Amino acid sequence: MKKVLPIFIIFVLFLSSHPIQSTATGSSLTVGTVQIDNVSVLSLPKQGSTVITTLKKGEEFPVLSTASGDSSTVIVHTVSPGNTLWKISNQYGIPLSALQETNKLSSAEIRIGQKLIIPQTHTLYTVINGDTLWKISEKFNVTINDLTKLNRLQSSNLIVGQKLNIPDYYVQIQLLGGKKGWVNKSLLKQTNQQ
Repeated sequence: MKKVLPIFIIFVLFLSSHPIQSTATGSSLTVGTVQIDNVSVLSLPKQGSTVITTLKKGEEFPVLSTASGDSSTVIVHTVSPGNTLWKISNQYGIPLSALQETNKLSSAEIRIGQKLIIPQTHTLYTVINGDTLWKISEKFNVTINDLTKLNRLQSSNLIVGQKLNIPDYYVQIQLLGGKKGWVNKSLLKQTNQQ
């Protein structure tokens, strides 16, 4: 009995520091598969995040949570000493060219205190007959508030053929080695596994 008790305590301590997590009920687990090459996994999206690792197409991992952060709010980065465009693009996991284009920069020169808009991704959706904001929010698993804000809608009336930007939420994923990180939802294909 004296030998079993320490092993049991170690097992309980291990489980408390390495919880088994699932995003779905029952025995199914939500798994994400990377759809394109070189997807940046960020430590904290939109909060001065840094790239933890880069995933390759086809890699799989458990999805822990969704809808953390959205692309309906503008992110502004204030240049601090030591910042370069390359470092800022890596910090937010975006291409350098997208950062330059969004801020209309013709060179890589930036100055301390300069405000830079961080470009964000959206999915473009064309409204079809019978669409409502509620139906679109359910289809893409986003909030009506974010749809309204991102598209600067004054009312809930939609017109067939109207183009809407769909916000790109982040999902938290479990990486090897116990690390967790955040990835844009649009870069993943999610499936439930038994």
